[in-house]
Amino acid sequence: MPNILYSIERKLPTISKKITSKPLRIKSRLADEISFWKGRKETSSGAYDRLKKYWDNTSIGSWTASGTPWSAAFISYILKGNRFKGQASHYQYTQDVIDGKNIGWEAFSIPKNKGKIKIQVGDVLVKPRSGGTYNTHGDVVGAVRLGKAILYGGNLGNTAKQAGKISLNRDGTIKDAGKYLVLLKKNPVRDVDYGWTKILAYGGFAAAGVLTAVLGFMIVKRKGAEQKQITTKEQ
Repeated sequence: MPNILYSIERKLPTISKKITSKPLRIKSRLADEISFWKGRKETSSGAYDRLKKYWDNTSIGSWTASGTPWSAAFISYILKGNRFKGQASHYQYTQDVIDGKNIGWEAFSIPKNKGKIKIQVGDVLVKPRSGGTYNTHGDVVGAVRLGKAILYGGNLGNTAKQAGKISLNRDGTIKDAGKYLVLLKKNPVRDVDYGWTKILAYGGFAAAGVLTAVLGFMIVKRKGAEQKQITTKEQ
C-alpha cells in the first residue's frame, strides 16, 4: 500500500498566485533544543526529561526513550505557541492542518507549486518515509540564507540536528525540495511586488504626501527667486 502522504498531496490544489508569510519566532527555542542535543542521544543522561517535554505537548499515552519515534513530537514542541497541535506523527499534524484544527495553518503541495511558495522560518516540510503506509517525516525551517532553506528535525540518528538544506530561487521560492511533498505554512498571504507597484498600491497616501512636500518646496523656492529678481530690478 502506498504511503499516505502521496494521497494527501494529490488532494491539495495548485495555487494561482505566489504566496509568502511572516517568519515565525522559533529561532530561540530551536537553538536551545539543538544545543542541548549536541553530543547527546535519546538514551543519554538528561535526555529522558527533554523527551518528556516533547511528549507532554502531545496526547500520547505511553512512550519509551529509545522505542517510540519522537520526530513529530519534536516539531510539535518547536511550534508550540503557534496554534500547532502537538501530535505523535507527521501525517497526523498534516491532516490537522488540512482539517482546520491548527488555526491559521495551511497545507500546500510542493510538486504542484514550485516557484510559488516563498519559504520562511517556521515552515514545515513533510515527506514519505519507508517502512509503512503511515511512515512520514517532517522538518522545520530554522533559517533562510544564501539561496538555501536550512532544515532541522528530531529523532535523526537518535538525536536532534540539522536535517539538511533545500535550494531556493532568487525570490525565495522553492527550487528543489528533494523528496518533500507537502509544506505547512502559518497565515500565508499573497506575495506582492516590493517595487514601485507596491509603493503606488499600498503606500499611495505616504507617497502622495512626499511628492506634495517636494513640489511645495520647489514652488516656494521658485517664488522666492522671482521675488528676489523683482526687488533687484526695483533697486
